[in-house]
Amino acid sequence: MIRKVDAGFVSFLTLCICLQVLQSSAVIDLAYQRISIEQGVWWRLVSGQLVHNNLYHFLINMAGMAALYGIARSNNLGPEYLLSIVVLAPVVGLAIFGFEPRLVYYVGLSAALHGAAIVLGVLLCRDANVTQGGLLLVVLAGKLIFEWFGLGDSSGLASR
Repeated sequence: MIRKVDAGFVSFLTLCICLQVLQSSAVIDLAYQRISIEQGVWWRLVSGQLVHNNLYHFLINMAGMAALYGIARSNNLGPEYLLSIVVLAPVVGLAIFGFEPRLVYYVGLSAALHGAAIVLGVLLCRDANVTQGGLLLVVLAGKLIFEWFGLGDSSGLASR
């Protein structure tokens, strides 16, 4: 039997898959494009995170989303994890728009997933699973530091 949380995860995943299948027109119509947002096409603040440049980018984001969901679900934090993605997607879009005016084009769920991983790590630590939560936070910090120094830069996957 599928729980409500699983249904929410499967629905979100299905939406992302459908948009990936529509690839070229979906990316053009839904990508974060600063000029369009400035002209009132505000939904691109969120929709740009649901489309991806290519299949590799899509698969990496979906694998990350599924792995984090598995950790959340095994710790009875599935609803909180899904809620964090839903809340963080518009927050990320607004943050990019407000704090990164030079970024004119963006696609991918990576930024919201990074935020959801932080939320999940903190929730795990709060709920007495300090080892798993701490490990998640340390691994994420290591990944981000690694990318910051250009040793494993994946930014080209999400923006251009």
